[in-house]
Amino acid sequence: MTSDMAVAEWYSQKEFFDYDTGKPVKGKEEEAQEFMQVIYQDTESVGFGIVEPYVVGWYCPKADLEAAGVGDKIKKPDPASAVTKDDIKAIIAGEKAIAEFLTVVAEDNEEKGE
Repeated sequence: MTSDMAVAEWYSQKEFFDYDTGKPVKGKEEEAQEFMQVIYQDTESVGFGIVEPYVVGWYCPKADLEAAGVGDKIKKPDPASAVTKDDIKAIIAGEKAIAEFLTVVAEDNEEKGE
């Protein structure tokens, strides 16, 4: 599993989010939250940790998915400006996101004395 595969999987869970209500489909909250985090408009950076077969995504700032009005921060995709798979790969592979992630890991390890 790669980070781009994980993001594609999380994004594919869009069916569990109701754009009309701005809330997850009842009984599918966990799946919807993974999708919501991927498209949350206030996300500034993303980092990934991969230990096969698991991928963990760190979204900064983390979306407060329980907050009132969170649906306003999740915009319905416009088909005319849809993000392509190549766009997602380019974003994930971006040097800035990787550098920020590695910096956070290094700082965390320094704090722990590792």
